[in-house]
Amino acid sequence: MGPRGIIQLIDDPPPRRRGPPWFPLALAVLGAAHVLVRTSTHGAAIGADSVVYLSTVENLLAGHGLQDFRGYAPPQYPFGFPLLLAAVAGLGGIEPSEAARLVNATAFGVTILLAGLWLRRAIFSRTLAAAATLVVATSHHLSHSASYVMTEPLFIMFVLLALVGMAGFAKDQRVNWPVLVSAALCSGLAATTRYAGVVLILTGALLLLARHKAPIRQRLRHAGIFGALSAAPLVAMFTHNWLAFGVLERPRHAPDGSRSAFDALQDVALVMTRAVVPEQVPGSVALVFCLAVAAFALIATAVAVRPALDGLAARTAPTSAALPATVFSLAYLLFMVVAVPWFSASTIADDPRYLLPVYVPLLFVATLVLDRFVRLETTGWRTRAKWTVAAVMVLGALANVMLTVYTSAARTVTAME
Repeated sequence: MGPRGIIQLIDDPPPRRRGPPWFPLALAVLGAAHVLVRTSTHGAAIGADSVVYLSTVENLLAGHGLQDFRGYAPPQYPFGFPLLLAAVAGLGGIEPSEAARLVNATAFGVTILLAGLWLRRAIFSRTLAAAATLVVATSHHLSHSASYVMTEPLFIMFVLLALVGMAGFAKDQRVNWPVLVSAALCSGLAATTRYAGVVLILTGALLLLARHKAPIRQRLRHAGIFGALSAAPLVAMFTHNWLAFGVLERPRHAPDGSRSAFDALQDVALVMTRAVVPEQVPGSVALVFCLAVAAFALIATAVAVRPALDGLAARTAPTSAALPATVFSLAYLLFMVVAVPWFSASTIADDPRYLLPVYVPLLFVATLVLDRFVRLETTGWRTRAKWTVAAVMVLGALANVMLTVYTSAARTVTAME
């Protein structure tokens, strides 16, 4: 099999599976229930940003408009999350913190379901797709984030909704307008939840421009429509701020300026190292392991992007199914490296939740590459490789469950003391 045949094999979609996705649906329900149970006794956890969100919701419900407890109008953050909490709290007659608890638990459940459907549609091996979905459902970092009054669960849900849609029009040379419009609107809602959502807008526009079989005017038109639709919620928010308060966005506390983009890049490497290697592992062993992970990441990126590059050169090959997730992940990490030193008083190492939005997209790319690698092997190796990878994923899921149980128990003991 030559290089072009390997690329085609990597990019070939699996056969459409019939029947309801019971496993992802069950994990989604269990994941949402887990967050609700975890926060049932003491409520959703509160951080510094949570106070700003909750006070904004309380002022909205009291008729004081978009301002936080300090009287900042507009607040320092995008107000998509507070607006949603105000709607849920007002319609349900519940406290803003309870509304945040319900919204984030639901967002976590939807994230699990979307990840399962995305994997189910792109992965040949049902075992690997199920194991990867289990990794998402048992992720300590994702469930921990959903237990706080924070924007990450909602933002991640919008990211997945947008990327699933982008995978559709990136794969098909003919634009499906309902898919394009829904992906654009989800990208816009993500941007009004966290400003980093602008990366989604750029990702969608780039994917539409990269459809090599479409005429250049059609590509420009579709990218322009996508950009206009996805930017509309953000433009509406800035317009409201300007008309009501005379500013586009309230300036934040400036960082000390002592950290550079290179420092942020080191923080990204540190956070990713801690995600795959426990701190107790000796430095030399951790270094070797991380170099292996980095090598795999480079190979995965090459495998994901190569079909698109090959298609641009030959004008025959389709776009890789992993391209939207790969482009978004790389663009998002670059955005964080550049933006955090300029606009945030905290660092990526101090606040690893900055990197949570790429958790599921990177897992998707890694699983897709492993799945195609297994298909390239002979029959005997294929079975052994598939079950080995699935076993590693299941062990990782069990480790996450144990970490979550330990963390919850430790915090309960601390609260009782």
